[in-house]
This record gives sequence, structure tokens and C-alpha cells, in this order.
Amino acid sequence: MRIIDNNTGIVLTTSNIPYGAEKDLTEALRVNSFEVTAAIFGSDRALPALGSGLAIKPSEIQAEAQKYTGFTRNFDANQASNPPLSYLIVPTEAEPDFTNLDRWYQRDDGKILGLFKVYTLTQKIAEQP
Repeated sequence: MRIIDNNTGIVLTTSNIPYGAEKDLTEALRVNSFEVTAAIFGSDRALPALGSGLAIKPSEIQAEAQKYTGFTRNFDANQASNPPLSYLIVPTEAEPDFTNLDRWYQRDDGKILGLFKVYTLTQKIAEQP
């Protein structure tokens, strides 16, 4: 998200809105964010008027958000490394929150290529207890 002064065109603030938390996912589904809704329920359900899908019920949204929370809580180094990631490509205008990725991978400074920034990733070695 960017807030721009309409008079000067100056960017006043930028902020990433991650869809990592249960509440963020729930909100994205509630407002029918097509990308998120289609990824979870399929395009027929995301746009039921254009397909043969049924409208998504609030109880289904809550159930999927809870599944996602369980997934993120149990995500570990083994899952983060299978398959291993070598590169990360993100838009330069709206880089996401890298907090979770940075738990498992080291990013280089990145290289800007047009509208995108490409990071080379190296897996961090899991700490032994």
C-alpha cells in the first residue's frame, strides 16, 4: 500500500499488508480478494456468478483460516527446505514482509531488474538443541 500526496506526487508512506495471519487471511476471504479466494476455494467458488460454483459461506472462511494458522504454527526447517529455494523475485514497488522467509533463508542484497528485485537465497543451517 502506498499513500501519495495528490498535489506533489510524493510518496508519503508505504506499507506491506501481509496475508500471513489468520485475521488477515480471513479478511482477504471476507472481502473476496480474488487471488486469495481462488487459491483456496478455486475460481468457480471465487466468482460463482461466472461459474457453477456455490457461494462461499462464512463458516468455510473461518475453517480455512484456522487450517492456515495450524499450518503456519507447525511449519519447520524441514518443510522450509523441501524443495529448497534458490531465488526470490518480488516487485520493487511493494516488497512483502520477509519475516518468515528470513527464519529459514539468508537473502543477499538483491538485484533490481526492471520492476522486480531478485534475491539469491541460501538456506540457514538449523540450530541443534
